[in-house]
Amino acid sequence: MKLRFAREALREAFQLAASVAGQRTTKPVLQNVKVETTEQGVIVSATDLEVAIRLSVVEGVEVLEQGQILLPASRVAGILRESPAGELELETVQSGCQIKGKDSVFKVLVEDPEEFPRLPSMQIEPALRIAAKDLVGMVRKTAFATAKESTRYALNGILFVITDHTLELAATDGRRLAVATLDLEKTEATLPPAIVPVKALTELERLPTQEEEAVEIKLEETQVFFKTERGLISSRLVEGNFPPHREVIPKDMDKKVKVRRESLLSAVRQAALLTTEEAKAVRLSLSPAKLTVSSKTPESGEAQVNLEVKYSGKPLEIGFNPDFLVDVLRAVEEEEIELEASEPTRPAVIRAGKDYLYVVMPLTLL
Repeated sequence: MKLRFAREALREAFQLAASVAGQRTTKPVLQNVKVETTEQGVIVSATDLEVAIRLSVVEGVEVLEQGQILLPASRVAGILRESPAGELELETVQSGCQIKGKDSVFKVLVEDPEEFPRLPSMQIEPALRIAAKDLVGMVRKTAFATAKESTRYALNGILFVITDHTLELAATDGRRLAVATLDLEKTEATLPPAIVPVKALTELERLPTQEEEAVEIKLEETQVFFKTERGLISSRLVEGNFPPHREVIPKDMDKKVKVRRESLLSAVRQAALLTTEEAKAVRLSLSPAKLTVSSKTPESGEAQVNLEVKYSGKPLEIGFNPDFLVDVLRAVEEEEIELEASEPTRPAVIRAGKDYLYVVMPLTLL
C-alpha cells in the first residue's frame, strides 16, 4: 500500500479512531488503527470490542497503491500531530511501514492486518434519521449525568426511547436524572428501549458533520449503529434494566422561579470556591425578589452571592452539591432556566425549554 496525503486530512480521522482503540486491552492488536484503501480514498478504523469506528477520508488523499495496514494508534497519531510537513507519504515496506515528510522519515513496526477484528460495513439500513446537531445536543445535555463506575451497569449508559413520535434520552447516576426529548413528527419509526454506552455517544459528538447533516440510526438486539456521511460508529448495548425514571420526576412543585442561566452558574461557582471535599454543598435561599447562593465551612469561611429574581412565594432553603448544578448549567444553552422545588428534603427540578428537565437530589444542610 502507498499513500500520498495532506497531513491534516488524515490527522483528524486518525486521532478520532485512535481514541477508540483499546489502550488497556490484553489484545495488542486492538491498540492499532486499520487503514485500508478504497476507490475514492481510505477508510480508517479502530475498535476496543465494545465500540468501533470507521471513518472515510477522500479529500486530500491520493492512493498510489492499493492495500491495507495496521498502524500503532498512539505512535502514528503522535507522528501526524508533531510532523511539520504539509504533505506526507505512507508506504508498506518489508519491515513494516515508512512515513516520509519533506525532512523526516519514520519507520514503524506493524502487525498483520488479517489479525484485526472484522468490523461492520459502512452501509446500513437505518430505522431512523435525525439531524446530527439535534442528537449531539441531546447527548451533551444527558451524558454528564451517567454513573462513572457503577456496578449497576445500566446506569453507565444513556437510555434511548422512541414513543409517540418522540425521541427521549435519559441518564442517571442515582442522585440526579437528566431527560432530553425531541419531536419526531416526520417519522413513523419505532425502536425498543436501548442503553447506549457513553463512550460511543462521546465519539459521535466528535464526528465531523455538516450543518444540516443527518445521523442514521440502526438498532439490533445487542448493537446500535450511528452513520453519518463520513463515518460509522457501532457499539454493543449496555445490558441491564434502566430504572423507571419517569416515576421519580416530582410533581406538584409549589415553588418556581426563573433565573438567568449564566448568572446562576456564576453564583454557584463563586459559592463553591469556599467549599471543601468533606463539606461540598451550596445553599440556595429563595425569598421574595431574591435568590441567594451561599456556602459556609469551618475550614474555609463563608461566601454569599445575591441574584434578583421575580418570585413572590414562600421562602425556601435547600442545599445541593455544586458540581451537580454546574454540570447542568454548562450543558444547556438556554438563556433562562426554571428552578422548581417544594421542600428542602425533596428533589428539585431544573427545566431548560420545553424539551429538557433535570432532577437533582438535595443535600442535608447543617
